[in-house]
Amino acid sequence: MFSEDYVRALREEAASYRTRLRAHEQAARQALGLKDDTPLPQNAAEALAALKAEGQKALEQTSARAKMALLKGAFAAAEAGCVVDVDDAFALTGQELAQGG
Repeated sequence: MFSEDYVRALREEAASYRTRLRAHEQAARQALGLKDDTPLPQNAAEALAALKAEGQKALEQTSARAKMALLKGAFAAAEAGCVVDVDDAFALTGQELAQGG
C-alpha cells in the first residue's frame, strides 16, 4: 500500500498539472480569438502560426501603404512649392529614387 502522504502529494501534483493545462488552453483560446467554451483546434500550434502569418502580412501591407502616403505627401508638398528633399523622403521609406539618364 501507499502512504497517505504519498497519495496526497501525487493528487496535488496531478491537480497542479490540470490547473496549468487549463491556463494554457485559455491563453491559446484568447490568442486564437475563440470563446471560453470553444474547443481548441486539433493542431493549435498550426493555428497560432497561421494567425502570426496573417498578422505579419497585415503589418507589411499597412507599412507599404504608410510609405506610399509619405511619398505622395512629399510630392504634393513639392508641387505646392514647399521645400521638400525628395531623396530624404525616399530614404525614410527605404526606397531609392530612380535616377534619370
